[in-house]
Amino acid sequence: MLNREDLILASILLLVYTLKMLSSYKNRYLYKHLPITLMLLFSTYISNFLRGVKDTVLVSSLGAEFISFIKFYGVLPSSLIFFLCFTRLANILQRDKLYYAIILFFCSFFMVYAFILNPLKNQLQPDLSNLITLYPAFKYQIILLQNWTISLLYIMCEICGTAILTLLFWQFANDLYSIKEAKENYALFGVIGQSGIIIAGFMQALISSYFFQNVSWDYTMKWMMFTIILASFALIIIYRFLYKKVFFNKHLCSLNHRQDKKVHLSIAKSIRYIFSSRYLWLIMLIVFCYGMSANIIDIIWKNLLKNQYTTEHEYSSFVGKFNIIFGFISVFVMLCGTYILRKFTWLTSALFTPVMGGVTGAIFLLSIIFKEDLLPLFHNFGNNILLMGVIMGSIQIMLFKSLNYTFVESTKEIAFIPLDRELKIKGKAAIDIIGGRSGKAFGAITQQLMFQCINPNLNNLTQEFLTLFIIIIAIWIFTVISLNRHFLQITNYS
Repeated sequence: MLNREDLILASILLLVYTLKMLSSYKNRYLYKHLPITLMLLFSTYISNFLRGVKDTVLVSSLGAEFISFIKFYGVLPSSLIFFLCFTRLANILQRDKLYYAIILFFCSFFMVYAFILNPLKNQLQPDLSNLITLYPAFKYQIILLQNWTISLLYIMCEICGTAILTLLFWQFANDLYSIKEAKENYALFGVIGQSGIIIAGFMQALISSYFFQNVSWDYTMKWMMFTIILASFALIIIYRFLYKKVFFNKHLCSLNHRQDKKVHLSIAKSIRYIFSSRYLWLIMLIVFCYGMSANIIDIIWKNLLKNQYTTEHEYSSFVGKFNIIFGFISVFVMLCGTYILRKFTWLTSALFTPVMGGVTGAIFLLSIIFKEDLLPLFHNFGNNILLMGVIMGSIQIMLFKSLNYTFVESTKEIAFIPLDRELKIKGKAAIDIIGGRSGKAFGAITQQLMFQCINPNLNNLTQEFLTLFIIIIAIWIFTVISLNRHFLQITNYS
């Protein structure tokens, strides 16, 4: 048996050995892979936590049908503005300063919202009921304008989640890893990084459940935003360590960034240069197809959630528990994805999501269409068709997003690596910010046209959504095959 002194001595020796390993540039895992994994963890936490917050506030306050309108009239134009600002800042600021500026900008907004905009929303939001009566055709747009604090939160959460995880993190990772390293490590450190989803779900469920009986939603929101601020500052610390110790170190990073020359193209020239690349257009179309197909499933599922969970605390608590299960499923899918990315071709990996997601998405939509016929098969739900739809939709969303994180993100980022710095930074910003938002916005405007031309009730449009979903998946598959031909021409990896 070890006594107390032996345990203390062993702990000291272990600490000394760990510090010695950390001080060695030869230990690539502890000095490079571990920090980038933690960076992914915090980025994933912020992205998924904000997704739960924005959906809770908008759906509980206004309804799921408003999602399509705010994505088209709010998120899409705001994304264009953010892209133009990012392009301008990329010409002015150094890499690290650009990262810090964007993180601190979003932190400042969330603090203002939690302590000023949200508590005072009843005093700040105007009463536009007369305009709704005068212009009933623009009811949804006027209601979003009237509830501008909620709309602004949704827009900022949407852009922040994309900017921090999809744009800033992966842009930095692409500058640290070669194509060979990316194929070996992207899905692998993503396994640990995806635990950020589990932590986000746990924290949201914990905060929502703890304050459910005790305080108002405004107080709950302050605690939620406080966790986002802490995670953001953790990101800044990790980024600074990697930028100072790894980014310019030839032993840890095979790319020689000291020879990089900063490109100072104007915004107009940058946009012309980016959109003249067929290669980037194909990547953008893949992101567009995922955004639109995911939006179709998302709006139907959230409409079911709104009817099942009627209060903000109940809705938020469910979303938190959903993210916990989603995180575990993502980790499992990533473990499988690590093997597939290493052993199979880029094309096989890139096709995995549209094929699997397309099949499961079609099954979910068919189950909604034929729900009355399927209900006898699910005795455990009694006569609760709504709960059955919520659970089946949750499974589909979890699988679809897990496949996206594992295969779409990894293969897309690998496709960026051989490009020049201008396309890596500004081209990636255009694709991640505009491409993804355009897919969701185009899906939103399509839904609005369906509401106006076919049926104003979302529950009666499932067949039309199924047809549109199949078309988008088919376009996605053909785009991946086309991009693969270009990818093989500029790399030695298949």
